[in-house]
Amino acid sequence: MTLSVTFVILATVFTVCLITSNIFVPRTWKLWSLPLQLSGAVVIFPISYIVNDILTEVYGYRKAQLVIWIGLAMSGFVALMAQLVTMLYRMSGSPSASGDMPFDDVPKNAKYSNAVVWAYKNGIALGCGYGKFKPDEYVTREQTCTFLARYAQLCGKDLSGLSEKAIDAFADCDQVEPGLAGNVNAMCALKVVKGYEDGTI
Repeated sequence: MTLSVTFVILATVFTVCLITSNIFVPRTWKLWSLPLQLSGAVVIFPISYIVNDILTEVYGYRKAQLVIWIGLAMSGFVALMAQLVTMLYRMSGSPSASGDMPFDDVPKNAKYSNAVVWAYKNGIALGCGYGKFKPDEYVTREQTCTFLARYAQLCGKDLSGLSEKAIDAFADCDQVEPGLAGNVNAMCALKVVKGYEDGTI
């Protein structure tokens, strides 16, 4: 299958719009001085429709369908800070989370606000400093392992007796953030993290 540069550009625009529209669902945008506020997804998502219509008309249904599947797959791989915290919160049965929001960049009406308060109060997510949580940022491998390690301890799992050198089996172990290496090592020792075929984490 030969793909033109224009096709690749349109496919990229479609995928980016699909992913960003999911990211901006809880965000409201004010349009200039108009007395109107819209969800970020309402502004961005229609662009993906337009691009997909162009792909269908110009390149045919099969290639347009391929782009849709690629977009859905990429959306699945993009884990955000808020999504990971929400997942752990729901795994715990969505307990009540009373108290003030400790981060000024998490809207009170956000769907994940209770999850963030719960994660903070239970020592799972402590924020990024300066009162920020950065809910729309991608989660690094170190942060993911740290959240999982803290959640395991919250659930009563003792991580103190694990091998301290499990992480050494990976070729890129020296690239792990030193302050979070212990949590990555714990997840490696528990076989939660098994790495890639090339020997990297």
